Parts: sequence; structure tokens; C-alpha cells
Amino acid sequence: MSTINNIERQNNVQGDYYNISHIIVNSIDYTNLVKDIQDLQEDIQNASTDEIKIKKSGKLSEKQQQLQSLQENVSRLYETFNKISLNTERLTQAKVCFDAGKFREADTLLNSDKIDSEVKQLQTAKRKKEQELDKINKDLLDKSNEYLIKAQIWTTFYNEPDWYNKSKEFFEEALNIARTVEILFEYASFLQEHNQFSEAISLYEEALKIQRKLAKENPKKHFPDMALILNNLAILHEMNNEYPKALEEYGEALKIRRKLAEENPKVYLYDVTTTLNNLAVLHEINKDYSKALEEYEEALKIRRKLAEENPKMYLPKVAIILNNLAVLHEINKEYSKALEEYEEALKIRRKLAEENPKVYLPKVATILNNLAILHEMNNEYSKALEEYEEALKIRRKLAEENPKVYLPKIAIILNNLSMFYQDTVPNEKLSLQYANEAVEILGKCSDTLPVRERLDKSKQVIEKWNNK
Repeated sequence: MSTINNIERQNNVQGDYYNISHIIVNSIDYTNLVKDIQDLQEDIQNASTDEIKIKKSGKLSEKQQQLQSLQENVSRLYETFNKISLNTERLTQAKVCFDAGKFREADTLLNSDKIDSEVKQLQTAKRKKEQELDKINKDLLDKSNEYLIKAQIWTTFYNEPDWYNKSKEFFEEALNIARTVEILFEYASFLQEHNQFSEAISLYEEALKIQRKLAKENPKKHFPDMALILNNLAILHEMNNEYPKALEEYGEALKIRRKLAEENPKVYLYDVTTTLNNLAVLHEINKDYSKALEEYEEALKIRRKLAEENPKMYLPKVAIILNNLAVLHEINKEYSKALEEYEEALKIRRKLAEENPKVYLPKVATILNNLAILHEMNNEYSKALEEYEEALKIRRKLAEENPKVYLPKIAIILNNLSMFYQDTVPNEKLSLQYANEAVEILGKCSDTLPVRERLDKSKQVIEKWNNK
């Protein structure tokens, strides 16, 4: 087979060589050059002086070089004709002239004035089409944004049974039309809120790629959004136990935000505390408690200062750090510090929940759960039980409106209560009741790592009772 292919290639080469030679020989340029060379050779033979011979020899070398260049240029032109598409009448006719060695006729056919005139017409038409296309793209972006807003409106329709799927559908429609940073980010945030972590990570990463490119062109404008995407990506990687990725992303986000805060502290200083808090949580998970403590304390100091100027905006944020610091002090067995911080955080959140229960009641439940754990550890069982039950009552009510978000959170307290009645105040009936309910609830939730971990805990409680 290879021998046949080689023969075919040789035949093609030989055919091309013959065609090119035929074209060159038939051209007037070749004829003129050959004649000039012959004339110069005769002149050199008949020259009366060495000076004339040298002069004629120089011209002969020049003509011989031109003949060689002619052969090379015709070969290249032959190859070009065989590579390009001959989609115009001029090109087709020029090829016919070229094959006949009529280069000047081919050049005349390719009239530059006519080509230039047609190019100008085509460029005008192209600009018009580009303007039309630009308008179409802008109109499509508007429609995409309409779907984005529609999707976000549907995220508020908790009384509609299919509100979640509808919201997702409209986000998808928006993305199908235009994959902008805004749409990618908002959809990812929605998915993140509803525990769809892998989908959210993919969208955030796509948004980050676009944002990095934009930030190179205009860092001042795009760095803030880039830091936000990095921060959110880090949260998700942390939740997936991808700690090195999360650490890298938090670190990059913090670096950007510190720089922005140097130039405009009023706008960006709070963002610094957000990333400090998240980094502290990650260091706490990795048992790097000294770093975590340092980051929490820096974040708390900044937020307390911000809250002095604007308590309505920043007191809720102070409560977040207080809660996290309390958890860390609890881990380090500094129970009095932890208790003090939890109670301050609870006080802030109860007051905020009076004015805005929809936003702050979930946060009250979180603090109550944490306080209950602390009181349980300190053998203050009645206080612990009271706090668990209040937290559970709040979350059950919240789950009626938004089960996707709050059912997994109910399971947390159910887990805690099942273990409370197993290990702390033994009561098999109540322990199994809470554990079984947690298993039932978690079976309805999306299959994520946190859900699997809670499910395992509940099953362990049930198994322990069964093996008693």
C-alpha cells in the first residue's frame, strides 16, 4: 500500500512539474528573459574590451537571477491557485490565463479599480450587518436579563409549589441566551443557597474566568466582583472538603480586598472582614486555631468599629463573628468566653428578629442550637433542652415556606436531640423518634456531603440503640 501511495505522490509531483514548466515556457516574460540572456551571452563573446565584458556579465547574472525567480514565483502562484477557492469569475478567468502563461492578461482581468470598488461596497455592507448584529446581540442580552429578573422574582414565590424548578428554568433560559458574569453569578448563588454545590462551582468558575480577563483590562472596575466570586468559590470548595483550593481562593480574595480597602475603606473594609471570617472558619476546620483566632479577632474589631457608625447595618455582622468566635473558644474549652459571646450574639439577633423575623429568625435558631450544645457540655441539661426545642420550632416553621433550604437544618437539630436523648439524658423512645425523623427528612434532600454526613449520624444513633 505504501509503495502505491509513494508512486501516486511521485506522479502528482511529476504532473505539477510538467504543468509549471509548460506555463513558464508559454509566458512572454520567460521568452523575453531567455532572449535577453542569449543576447547578453553573445555580447560577452563579441565584446571588444574587458570593461564591456564585465558590464555585460553583471547584467547577465541579473537576468539569470530573474529567470530563477520567475520559475520560483510561478511555482508558488501555481500552488496558491490550487489552494484557494475560485469563487469569482475574475479568479476563474485569471486561472485560465495563468495556465496559458498569459500573466499580463490575468493581471488585467484582476482590475484593481473594480476590486477596490467592490471591496468598499462589501465593507459598507459588512459594517451595516455588524451594526445590525450588534443591535441583535444587545436585544438578546436584554431578553436574557428579563429572564434573569424573572428567575429571581420566582425565588420569592414560596407559596407556589414549583417555585424552585421554575426559578431554575428561567435561570437556564437566561444563560442559553447570554452567558454573562451577572447571570452566571446569580444562578450560581441561587444553586449554592439550595445546596446544588457542583453546579454552582461550575458556574462560578466560568464567571471567574471571564472576570479575570476583564480585570486585566480594567482592574479597578472588576477586582471587587472577582474577589466576590473567589470568596464564594472558596466556600463551596471548603464544603466539599477541598481545603487547599479554598485556602488559595480565600487568600487571593483577601489580598484583593485589602488592597481595595486601602484606597476606599468605607466601601471595602467590610468585605475584608467577610474573607477574614471565612479564612478563620477554614483554619479552624484544619485545627490551626491560633490563625483562626487572629482572623476572627481582626474581623470582630473592624466590625465593632463599623457598627458604632452604623449599628443597623453592622450589628448583625458583629453577631456572626461573635458566634464563630464562641465556637472556637468552645473547641478550646474556654467555655466562659464562649458563653459570653453566644449570649451577646443571641441578644443582638433576637432584637433584629423582632423587626425582621424572616431574615433573622433563622440566625436566632443557629445561636440557640450552639448555646444548647454548650449548655449540654456544661451539664445544664434543662437549658440545653429548652434551646434545642426553641431552635427546632423556629426551623420547622421556616421549612413550611422553604423546605429545600430548611429541611437539612431541621435535621441538624434532630440529630443533636437524638444524641442528647441517647448519651446525655437517655430516653430510647425520644432518641429514636428524632433520629428516624432526621433520616426521613434527609432522604428527601439533595445528595450532598453535608446531607450524607448528617444522615450517617442519624443512622449511627439508630444502629446503636438496635445493638444495645
